[in-house]
Amino acid sequence: MFEEPFKLRINETSYNVEPPSLFVSNKPARDILSDVSNSVTKLYHDLRLNQHVLYRERELENQLTFLRESVQPLNEVHHQLSNKAIRRLKWFVN
Repeated sequence: MFEEPFKLRINETSYNVEPPSLFVSNKPARDILSDVSNSVTKLYHDLRLNQHVLYRERELENQLTFLRESVQPLNEVHHQLSNKAIRRLKWFVN
């Protein structure tokens, strides 16, 4: 699948990726998996994905705070209308 060069876009940045050619290795599978794990860890570090995740979390928290503040007056009106409806229902039943 990734035998030809391709462009990778992460965090609004594009990267030109040239995959290594396939080769036969004498390394045990465990060492190959360890190398892959180390490469992925280095990629995460080099692309600053942790910083991007933290930035997105802060952005989402700010949006959530804004939405909570926007909904608060509506919740108060809902509560007032609900109380008014209960009072009228009690008056009607009596």
